[in-house]
Amino acid sequence: MEKGIDTLNKFIFFILLILISSTFSCCDFGLSSQSEWYIYTEKAITLFYNENIEQDDVCTYAAIMYAIGLIYGWDHPDVSKYLEKIISLRNPDGGYGLNKECDAFGDGTINPPDTTYTITTDFLVGIPLLEAFKAGIVSEEDIYSLIDLLLSAPFGDNEKPGICIAYSFHPNDQVGCVHNVNASVGYFFSKAIDYGFKRDKMIEYINLITQREVYSYLPDEKGWYYWEGSSVIEPRLNDPNHAAASALFMRPMAPTIAYEAGKHVMDNIINNEYALIGYLCLLPYFTEYSDELLTMYKTYIDEKKFTTIRRLSEIIKYGAIITSCGL
Repeated sequence: MEKGIDTLNKFIFFILLILISSTFSCCDFGLSSQSEWYIYTEKAITLFYNENIEQDDVCTYAAIMYAIGLIYGWDHPDVSKYLEKIISLRNPDGGYGLNKECDAFGDGTINPPDTTYTITTDFLVGIPLLEAFKAGIVSEEDIYSLIDLLLSAPFGDNEKPGICIAYSFHPNDQVGCVHNVNASVGYFFSKAIDYGFKRDKMIEYINLITQREVYSYLPDEKGWYYWEGSSVIEPRLNDPNHAAASALFMRPMAPTIAYEAGKHVMDNIINNEYALIGYLCLLPYFTEYSDELLTMYKTYIDEKKFTTIRRLSEIIKYGAIITSCGL
């Protein structure tokens, strides 16, 4: 009987691997240095260099490293420079965070600077590190350390089907389910599997996260609440940035729901810097919006309409990803 179960698990893993691989295969067309996306992403990188002030912000370093790797190649010297900065900011537990105090939920509880945040570890830093691994400049051990850490993450709650990984590893933040954060863990594990990584619990976690997020999906709203857990604050729907992130993260786990949610986001584009980051992350899957978003992208770069260096780095990252899709 055990042998039969093991064979079934291997079959399930194989099928899931095929589905996941197809999810991440939309951006293999190569760069076009003549495209406006390429030209403006180069212009934005130059702007980043001119505007950048040294800061200990691991998300900024990870975003710009990823962009430079895609645009100029992973052997570019600035890739190594920013990778060193990323590694230097790793927390004692092996994860990544903000390097500053933070009241994540606005409830008066202050997390210390070395708090590990889930989405910082798995998506904002973890995905660039996975791409750096694929390029041969990050070790397998470095990725497995992130996987193992995330498999040990606390839960935000245990109230509904499946699981919800907490917003951070600090007890202050084990106060309910932040849906885009929960989905980001499944997304990271899915992409790690696509790149050849495997831990026994990864498939189980992907399945349980999928259960929770499918259960929590709001069909009439075509999306999710941002946070469910407070007995005082009414749940509110995601803003466009977080709605786009949830749609992106759910692609390998529940593609039909993810498409519906993503299409709803893209059908309701507003001219807003923070929202633009979300739209850009979905554009490789909704290329019919390319002209509209290219106009916004060019305006934000030409007029320097970013409010922080970190947001500029995120805009550049997605510009580079879009460029790598051949747009």
